[in-house]
Amino acid sequence: MTLAPQHGSITEVMPNYNHFLQSAIYANLSPALANYLHTRGFRHGERAFKLFTFSRLMGKRLKGLDNGKLVFEGKLNLVISSPIDEFISDLGFNLLCNGKLKLGTIDLAIEGIEARQEEIKGKELIVHTLSPVVTCSTLIKPGGGKYTCYYQPGEGEFLQQITMNLLKKYYLWQGDVINPKEANLEIKAMGPSRQIITTFKGIIIKGYMCRLRIKGPINLLHLAIDAGLGAKNSMGFGCLEVERNWR
Repeated sequence: MTLAPQHGSITEVMPNYNHFLQSAIYANLSPALANYLHTRGFRHGERAFKLFTFSRLMGKRLKGLDNGKLVFEGKLNLVISSPIDEFISDLGFNLLCNGKLKLGTIDLAIEGIEARQEEIKGKELIVHTLSPVVTCSTLIKPGGGKYTCYYQPGEGEFLQQITMNLLKKYYLWQGDVINPKEANLEIKAMGPSRQIITTFKGIIIKGYMCRLRIKGPINLLHLAIDAGLGAKNSMGFGCLEVERNWR
């Protein structure tokens, strides 16, 4: 989706804008679908999965912050993905009808929407992140308190958390159970990873922007691209893009 400032050529947004993007997505869904995803989603035990994700705002960013805000010049691009056909068609229709995306107090004009289905032919691909990948566990302190431990690409727990998360999504979407050992999922960081710290409704979240080589069954690769990799996808984390002509 291509966005443009309605007045002038500059867009100023707060650094932690994920919540505004998420709100804009829900606002452009039909009320029934938005309410279902927001209040319930796809349940797996006590966990709720929304099965959609979105990228960071992409465009020409001017250096530094202006009054604590990120400053972009010219047009912006935003990627939203989901395996739910109804979600994509409903969102696209409403966005085109509205003609704008409200980002907090800012209105961005929608200049174009492109629908694309990634074609995955083999069991291996290279992706780069369009929003940070988050993997974490909630652990108990010796005194009884809880804390969140975040993992980075290259750690064994990173692959384990991503695998279990993806298999839960696959079960919710397709109704099939895949044994983690049979999934044979492999993820390897290609080059350095960059930690990104985001605040979402007052909660600090740590994720990593990186380039990854992923091997596994095609159906799981498709779901990773469509629903997002790792946790907290509907908050704007784990959005991926397949790298072209990488072989």
